[in-house]
Amino acid sequence: MKYRPDIDGLRAVAVMAVVLHHLSSRFVPGGYVGVDVFFVISGYLITKIISREMVDGTFTFARFYERRIRRIFPALFAVLVAVLIAGYFILLPSDYLATFRGALGTVLFSANIVFWRDLMEGYFAADAKLNPLLHMWSLGVEEQFYLIFPLLLLLCFKYLKGRVLPVLLLASVASLLAAQFLLSDKSVAVFFLLPFRAWELMAGAILAVVAVPQLRARWLMEALTFAGLMAILVPVFAYDADTAFPAMAAVPPVLGAAILIYVGACGSTWVGRLLQLRPVVYLGLISYSLYLWHWPLIVFTRFGTSLEPLTPWIPALLVASLLVASASYHFIEQPFRRMGRGSSRRLVIGVGAAATVVIAAVSLTGVVNRGAESRFSPSVVAIDRVRTAPIPFKACGSRIGGHPVDLCVIGKTSKQPDLLLWGDSHMLAWLPAFDEALRRSGRAALVAANSTCPPLLEVANAVNPACIGQNLEVLAALKAQTEVRTVVMAGFWSEYFSESVPRLSLNGEGRNEEVAPLALSNTLMTMKSLGKQVLVLGPVPTYAKNMAIALAQNHMMGRDSMKELSLRQVQAANGNFYRTVESEISPHVKFVDVAAWFCRPDCVIYRDGISVYRDSNHLSEGGPCCLFPSLQASLAPRSNMVM
Repeated sequence: MKYRPDIDGLRAVAVMAVVLHHLSSRFVPGGYVGVDVFFVISGYLITKIISREMVDGTFTFARFYERRIRRIFPALFAVLVAVLIAGYFILLPSDYLATFRGALGTVLFSANIVFWRDLMEGYFAADAKLNPLLHMWSLGVEEQFYLIFPLLLLLCFKYLKGRVLPVLLLASVASLLAAQFLLSDKSVAVFFLLPFRAWELMAGAILAVVAVPQLRARWLMEALTFAGLMAILVPVFAYDADTAFPAMAAVPPVLGAAILIYVGACGSTWVGRLLQLRPVVYLGLISYSLYLWHWPLIVFTRFGTSLEPLTPWIPALLVASLLVASASYHFIEQPFRRMGRGSSRRLVIGVGAAATVVIAAVSLTGVVNRGAESRFSPSVVAIDRVRTAPIPFKACGSRIGGHPVDLCVIGKTSKQPDLLLWGDSHMLAWLPAFDEALRRSGRAALVAANSTCPPLLEVANAVNPACIGQNLEVLAALKAQTEVRTVVMAGFWSEYFSESVPRLSLNGEGRNEEVAPLALSNTLMTMKSLGKQVLVLGPVPTYAKNMAIALAQNHMMGRDSMKELSLRQVQAANGNFYRTVESEISPHVKFVDVAAWFCRPDCVIYRDGISVYRDSNHLSEGGPCCLFPSLQASLAPRSNMVM
């Protein structure tokens, strides 16, 4: 196949979008679309090669997978070995365990499936940023495509001659429609799994098999390539973690990549010459190694700096990533490719299989040993385990959305529930304490706790599109439960009332600082119209980093001091929320400032060997263990609940 330097230039655009996004998602919020560009390139090149071999009658699966092994395995295995060795000295047990799982998934061509199961909140979750092998998900998608697609193409060439294009088009449309249809309810699966990403690879495959007419008009070529480049670059800066992605939102970068590949084969353009500049082409040549190495360097730096912001390290990390990628390309990728060509196919496949078995065995051992917990003292292990401990009552959230809604009951379940506990994952974190307090007082409560879903009526949440409907179902259940006299509301208020995280909208409009106060007022008014008493729990102190990790690292290094927030800082940071809720206090609406329970005046993060937090803002199961008296007092039917 004739070498296309412009495609290497396109690879450079894709990999730099991803790398810069990982270094600073604030300045390059949508750089993750670079992976979608990679998918188009891979689909095009792979299909171009194997379809030509099938036409010539020279295609064999052994030859195809031998080339894949020589192309992918050497640098990949080098990264896996380096990460597992470095992880032994740097990572806490929970993170090392997740890394072993990622390594096992990688060598078994299923890393994307592993992360789909492990990361319940998806690719952009806070804990995802701590896994040095997270980026292997895209290799899992490609590897699964390589296992299935050649067989599909062979069947088409053999039995459906002349119908290859319709089959690919049908499969692509089905994949895209499935992704769009399931995006709101199964966003994590749509992001990670092949059936919902296949259309991106097939966009390149279609371009490789279709007889596209040669363009002659220079103005049209220039216009198309400029539009194609903009279709990639605009999402790089316009999309962010809250964009409903992939599905239809991935169409612009995918289409843009396909246009650049197509027009690049027709002749020279201004964009094409830009992509063929030697430094740009070189970045494309090392793009695979750069993609593999940059993310582990970022994650290990995060741990080495105690999870402080990466901003001061960005220049050094960028330079280090480029240098390591260049060395990997010249001293690992290239030598092994040349060595592979002179070796027998059986030897290449055998060595690849042996390396796979060794890394799989090491990874499985690490999983069985829970991330090599024996490296640390019992106190460090105990704190670290808080982060991954099972969340009680988590299954209650999945029951919202049924018809009719069948809410969970906690406390003394033999009693008729007279409370509704309504909120998001912050309410979920409070439930063990509520359960104990209700049992002690002989009462029961219904639970409507749904992650990433604020207890605010008629508010759309970009992170969870299904939230608005689920809250309406909770309202319907509340109307039906006339015995419920009190509604307790808790949420990630510091996030919803933030001016810098625009996630909420009312009727498709507004910003957080405008939407959240109005929505809270409207929701409280609705509760009052139903004759319900409302108890609003204030925000727990929220930190910039994972406090369980920070505590574990402190214990690991023998440090006692921790920078804690004060009550004044918590109240100042949540001023918008406090002003709103205090203006709503009435005989029907009571407010409990739970931050005052934690901060006297400094906020407690560790007590009696227990980490109060499981991350930066969620209480651990044992976190509220010393707050039962305050919690019981707040639930007393005739108590003064304004605290």
